[in-house]
Amino acid sequence: ISPKNVMIGDVIRIEARVTCRNGPDEIKAVLVDLSALGGKNKQTMYDDGTHGDREANDGTYTFELRVVDAEGGNVTIRVVAEGRNGSLSVACAELVVVDRAGDDPHVPGTVGAYSVPWAVALLVVLCAAFAAAYYLARRGRG
Repeated sequence: ISPKNVMIGDVIRIEARVTCRNGPDEIKAVLVDLSALGGKNKQTMYDDGTHGDREANDGTYTFELRVVDAEGGNVTIRVVAEGRNGSLSVACAELVVVDRAGDDPHVPGTVGAYSVPWAVALLVVLCAAFAAAYYLARRGRG
């Protein structure tokens, strides 16, 4: 997530590196919950060179959002990768919403004190669960 500290009106970029042992065609969707920042709770992320994505089909799913509604403090962002076989992989990262100019999330007594020290968090979602579920489905156990 970049940047790690945001104010209302800032634009953030969420990136998730998603791989699948059975190939990228087995990835059905990558979704992010942005409800704590004024966005959708199931926002599609993209790997097509749009919505802030830097390069199409590179396995990095991206979405950019202007923060329009959030309370000050730590916010957890959850990304879910869904396989075509119904399997799910989840990753989380935190950012800090600073609700007023001048608040410093690294100084005790201000909004978001002692935040997670990430300049940029690249969420890595591995889909071993995809491969396992795919294997079990092929063997008739899924």
